[in-house]
Order: sequence, then C-alpha cells, then structure tokens
Amino acid sequence: LTLGKSPDVADPATQDLEQLQREKLQGEVARLKKQLDKMGFEMERDQGKYMLRSDLHRELAGRWLVMDQAMTNFFRSKASRLVSVVHGDPERIPDFLESVLSRMRKELNEFANTQKFQVIFVDDKEDDTADA
Repeated sequence: LTLGKSPDVADPATQDLEQLQREKLQGEVARLKKQLDKMGFEMERDQGKYMLRSDLHRELAGRWLVMDQAMTNFFRSKASRLVSVVHGDPERIPDFLESVLSRMRKELNEFANTQKFQVIFVDDKEDDTADA
C-alpha cells in the first residue's frame, strides 16, 4: 500500500492554475469576439450601411432644403395655374387639392430617394456683401 496522492486528484495549486488558464482563455475568446464584431461594424460602415449622426443630420437638412426649394418654386411658378384650376369655385377644391398633393407626393418621393445630390450652403453675410 502506497500513501502517495491519487493520480485522479490534482493538488489545489494545479487546480488553481488550471482555473486561471480557463479564465484567461475565456477572456481571450471574448476579446477576439469583440474585435471581430468591431471589424465587422467598421466594414459595414465603410460599405455605407452606417453613417455618423452628424452626417445624417446634414443629409436630412440638405434634402429638406432641396424639397423646400422645389415646393417654393412650384407654388411660385404655378400660382396662376393653381388659381385657374378652381376658378373661384369651391366645388373645384378637389381638383386644386389633387394638383397640389400630387406635386407634394412627387417631391416627397424625391426627398426619400437614396440618390446623391449637392447642396451649397451660403452664409448670409457673404450673400449680403455680394449684393453691395
């Protein structure tokens, strides 16, 4: 009969070391997963799937300006046509509304498209000095 340690039972120091190695490995796996997630996000961002909030706000402001200008131009250039549509007759209001709403839907569709366009912002001060 031998009074040594059983080969199936590891000493507490070995168990602690194995536990530390498991925790280290789990930490490394978690770090690598985060790294992969970050790389995946960066790739999708570079492909245009995501954009900065400030870029989104600038894009929406630009689109709003384009839509505003288009609607303003429509009403200014078509004012006489719009007035003639109803001939002062309240019963022809549906014709008037159809004309205006049709144009509004067209502009909203343009507003919602994903095509690129350029908007140039001019500072009011610069604009005033150009007129002088």
